[in-house]
Amino acid sequence: MKIEKAKYKKNHDLKRNFTISQFIEINVGDRCFDMHNDFDLLHLRVAFDGGAVFLEFEHTAAEYKGGRLVFSFSGVRNLSIGVRDAAYPASSDRTLEYIGFADELTEGDEFIEDDAAGPEMDLKFGFESKMHIRIGSDEAIAQYIAVN
Repeated sequence: MKIEKAKYKKNHDLKRNFTISQFIEINVGDRCFDMHNDFDLLHLRVAFDGGAVFLEFEHTAAEYKGGRLVFSFSGVRNLSIGVRDAAYPASSDRTLEYIGFADELTEGDEFIEDDAAGPEMDLKFGFESKMHIRIGSDEAIAQYIAVN
């Protein structure tokens, strides 16, 4: 559920190399990735000794099969995983429903648009199963890794 942007100022402290459009597309440079239709979550990795988190998504479109979009988070200050709804099949844990931001007032499947994100907000990945991954960090880098 999108929260109205009028409540927030655009003043985001997160250093990142991507933008989010239409709540589900990731724009890196001149490339746009449809995270709902073309990618599935493959791995969530946590490096406890370095304060880093990695989210790896697999490209599912036939012509790009095997490609990966990896999000690397450094300076991680917060990581939480919201509980999934058991009514959904396990496969829905891998399919993104939205990408947005969250603050201390954001609950459940609520999120704040990219252009309305305020300082110190966490990046939030929401899945079809209603599970979400919320990461507060200093830096987030998205990198596409193609296959031959």
